[in-house]
Amino acid sequence: MTIPAFPVIIAYEIFYFEEDRVYYLPGGKKRVLITHEEYYARIKEYRAKNIQYMLLYDYMLILKKDKWEAIPEDINIDEVELYYELGILGEEDYQRFKYLYSEYGRNSNPG
Repeated sequence: MTIPAFPVIIAYEIFYFEEDRVYYLPGGKKRVLITHEEYYARIKEYRAKNIQYMLLYDYMLILKKDKWEAIPEDINIDEVELYYELGILGEEDYQRFKYLYSEYGRNSNPG
């Protein structure tokens, strides 16, 4: 077993909501579809045991992608990498945002 590249994957149980479906995201580009009942049971357990969790929604990613397209200087490459690692950002979008970041990102054009 490898250690995830992002500490947030270790620190949080992550769930992603997309078109009324719930996915558990363990990292490694894996998306595990779970039922709403399974989700509620896990959240209840996490709250009882004080386990940290994170909720991500498809509309959040859509808004970010729109912003990054319009203002590539605002691309947060760490966020792009995280969404890709979690499996919610596809290969095509990942490559496009990496390219835009390399061309227009805050650190790419000093001066």
